[in-house]
Amino acid sequence: MVKSILKRLNKTVLGGAILISVFSVLSKILGLVRDRMLAASFGAGQVLDCYFAAFRIPDFIFNSLILGSLASAFVPVFVKLSKEDEKYAIKVSNSVLNIVTIILSVLCFIAFLNVDFLVKILAPGFDFFQLQLTSRLTSIMLISVVFFGFSSVMSSILNAKKTYITYSIAPVFYNIGLIIGIILSKYFGYDMLAWGVVLGSGLHFLVQLVEVLKLKWKYEFVFHLKDKNVLRIFKLMIPRTFGLVVNQINQVVITMIASSLVAGSISVFYFGLNLQSFVVSIFGVSIAVAIFPVLSEFVGNDNHEDFKIYLEKNLRKITFFVLPISMFMILTKFEIVKIILGAGNFNLQNVNYTANILGIFCISLIFQCISAIVARAFYAYENTKTPVIIAIISLVINIIFCFALSKIMGIMGIALGFSISNILNCLLLLITISIKYKVFNVRSFLSYFLKIFFNCVIIFILIYGFRFFYIKYIGIESFIKLFTEFIILFIIVFVLYYFISVFEKLEEVQFIKVFFKKFIKIK
Repeated sequence: MVKSILKRLNKTVLGGAILISVFSVLSKILGLVRDRMLAASFGAGQVLDCYFAAFRIPDFIFNSLILGSLASAFVPVFVKLSKEDEKYAIKVSNSVLNIVTIILSVLCFIAFLNVDFLVKILAPGFDFFQLQLTSRLTSIMLISVVFFGFSSVMSSILNAKKTYITYSIAPVFYNIGLIIGIILSKYFGYDMLAWGVVLGSGLHFLVQLVEVLKLKWKYEFVFHLKDKNVLRIFKLMIPRTFGLVVNQINQVVITMIASSLVAGSISVFYFGLNLQSFVVSIFGVSIAVAIFPVLSEFVGNDNHEDFKIYLEKNLRKITFFVLPISMFMILTKFEIVKIILGAGNFNLQNVNYTANILGIFCISLIFQCISAIVARAFYAYENTKTPVIIAIISLVINIIFCFALSKIMGIMGIALGFSISNILNCLLLLITISIKYKVFNVRSFLSYFLKIFFNCVIIFILIYGFRFFYIKYIGIESFIKLFTEFIILFIIVFVLYYFISVFEKLEEVQFIKVFFKKFIKIK
């Protein structure tokens, strides 16, 4: 039965979205376990500030050059070539793999030689101990960049072939590697935190390589630098790469500013970011990844009307699921942080600080998810330039707000700047795609968005009253009382939202029922 269900899911876009979501949940749960272990072991202080800061240089290299940009350029080209000549498509993929590997290896080696200098620029507010630890962790983490380079090509091939199981499970193995590193750090020192990242990236690559080899892909040591399709992939990557550079500059600027604030500021910022990314990954990224090949096929067949219908349908699904979740998270931000991170050295002050950061992030949660989907719509049209321009505008605004608000609100000001820039980025993407390609009905979607929003506001007011009553007369001083309150609130929200949606005959309620019958029912 399990194999039958997985087979159905693995070869359909809807099933792909579900698989990616399910394994994203598992991966994110492991990520929360990882964060709880980090919080309990080190608290929000110098060591964790160094750990999170150490990711910035490796992430800058990989995320800027490869992550997202490769998939957005590779998938449409590979899908087309596979239909025409599978062997030639494999040669193109090998050329891309080998070129990517050389580029990343060279850049990582240069970064390794200059790591002390780069870390001083990255974290000007760190003391000598923090600078030394961050440099050491960064040097080790640079190895993971090459593994992720391998893995990104494997991911793109699996995505193009609409094979989602292994693609979806790879992040789970990555988090397992990180958790192993945290455990070993208790016995062998802080360096094991970074070696855990290397282990996780290696597992992330290997699990996907096995699946790609099953698809009859073979490695070849080739460099077809003049091949028109290889050049086309890298040409399409360039605008998207600039967009990702913009995002990484954003992360670097945030780290630079936060390093000059009180110890633990970087830690609570990234703890809050990780908690809200749980929702972004499960809904925004998973659906965006799954629909990308379909959108590319619509464009390839000049089927723009179906493209429009399909895009808006998925944006409605995102809104239906994410908007109530984001409001629920804003209301229960303290409970969420206390339950997940409130252990060991992570004291009540750390919990309150992180909860406030999480609440600010959740303001832009729905907009981040929508942006992930709309960006893929641009990529399907092989337009990677427009999202970059919009990202640059958002970056400038974010930096301005971060500098200004951090002086008034500290790290919470940086979080607010982050949310404002994400909201602006989303609105600009929606307006632009509506004008440029006529594949998005702003008025229709806005009407639906406001309907869901007002439904959520009604529920928010009701559960706020219940929460106030519960805290006043029962209390949340113990973990049992806190967890019980959280579960009760969740059930109330779910039941109320479901019945309101049924009453309004929203299509998304039927979607849940149809999916359940189609994939879960045993015939």
